[in-house]
Amino acid sequence: MLALALSAAPALASSAATHDSWLATDAPGPLPCGANTYMLVAGTINQVTHTSTSAFGNVSYTETITAHGVVAQDQNGGLYRVVGVEHFGFLANAGSGQMTWMFKMQILGTGDSLNVVYRFAADGSVVVHNVGTCSAG
Repeated sequence: MLALALSAAPALASSAATHDSWLATDAPGPLPCGANTYMLVAGTINQVTHTSTSAFGNVSYTETITAHGVVAQDQNGGLYRVVGVEHFGFLANAGSGQMTWMFKMQILGTGDSLNVVYRFAADGSVVVHNVGTCSAG
């Protein structure tokens, strides 16, 4: 598999990755997590996006979002550090494609986490794995 990926690399025409960031307080909220509800009150969210197209017209798109210095406040005023990542990936080729959207976030010191993986297959089926205490929406 690695040899296949390396042999395809020269055939890809890719754009430079773009980097963006915004305040964590601008993220939608609140975040329900079982018996707790959190609002993001400090920190930065960083995003890296990359697109590439092969000589055969296959398109690949990835987006990774990370939390830096993010603090969440619960409904009782408690403050907690938040660590984690969101990753979205899309691959499309002649008439089909697939997507994966993954959230992995922990609210340290609480036991609460957002651990959700969505897999969208070319046939339209969706598989969801949710093992965290928080709801992704």
